[in-house]
Amino acid sequence: MLLSGCALTPGESLSWSDHSSLRSNKDPAILRALANDSNLGHTERALAIFKLFANYIRPGQSAEQIHSALADTAWLDEAKLHRSGYGSGFRPIEGDSLFELVLFPDDQGSSDWVIEFSLSGRGPDKAPRREQEALAFLGGDPNLANNPKLQEFGLTFLERSDRGWLRTEHFTQRGIHVYGQ
Repeated sequence: MLLSGCALTPGESLSWSDHSSLRSNKDPAILRALANDSNLGHTERALAIFKLFANYIRPGQSAEQIHSALADTAWLDEAKLHRSGYGSGFRPIEGDSLFELVLFPDDQGSSDWVIEFSLSGRGPDKAPRREQEALAFLGGDPNLANNPKLQEFGLTFLERSDRGWLRTEHFTQRGIHVYGQ
């Protein structure tokens, strides 16, 4: 798993006033078009999706609000969604129902681009929400049980630098914290 083995850097403070390296003033329609363009490489498409999340998605939003930013989510057909929160390793995201969305995975199911997110509440059976509910949420379904909201999300990617560091930008209602600066 991409996130296994990550830890805070010694001496790193847990500040919630960090800044995203994914800031963009591109129109969301342009980013959506890039995300869905199968003629582009996975890196360019994933970067467009990450910029949509970093600039137009906020914790506390409903399925309808998320869908207004994401709109056409055809790129989800090429992603793998898993319930998360099991196993060991670093998991910055907390919440009622945790998910991991792997963008454009290779044959082993790995990717340099992973979105972890949590949804509020439980499913109709009082268990954590299932993958189908998370996909319906991202697709804007207004009829999900207990009207879930996005609680938190984290954008994890491999920074292409001489260090090749793993970076996670964690978005909560408190602000943004970056791991692996």
